[in-house]
Amino acid sequence: MIDVIDAMFEKVVQPGEKVIEQGQDGDNFYVIESGFYDIYVNINGKETKVGQYDNQGSFGELALMYNTPRAATILATNQGVLWAMDRETFRSIVLKKAFEKRRIYEALLENVPMLKELNNYERMNIADALRTSIYEPASKIISQGDEGREMYFIEEGGVRVFVSKPGCEEMQVNQLNK
Repeated sequence: MIDVIDAMFEKVVQPGEKVIEQGQDGDNFYVIESGFYDIYVNINGKETKVGQYDNQGSFGELALMYNTPRAATILATNQGVLWAMDRETFRSIVLKKAFEKRRIYEALLENVPMLKELNNYERMNIADALRTSIYEPASKIISQGDEGREMYFIEEGGVRVFVSKPGCEEMQVNQLNK
């Protein structure tokens, strides 16, 4: 996070200033410190207001991440302050973090017995599909009887496993830790 903050520069904007324009190449990613910003999208040849940022939010990342033209125009409606990061720095930080995340997930997957037979390419594809979810202590993650739609790996911390049987109270049967 410190890398991101250190890489940003302040940009003061004036009322009526177009911060980004739909269809243009992306140059910066922006985080709003203050100000109101209207969001316009060209619909059937007419610029249509589709939303507004109110002293918070961020924009501009899609054009930088996917190397596509800007998807909307952002217009400052009053004086405001943005923090910006240029394309090269943004891509460098995002790609570095994605690479670090992939390495962590690949190492995690190598230790899962049922995935041992996968080759590196297959493990890498699974690693790229993983996403981190953070749960508060004592949160219920899944319930007995629910349809299985996801597979969970413990990245940090631990979980307790409980089983319910008809006529019996819920009972802890296991505790799993990283």
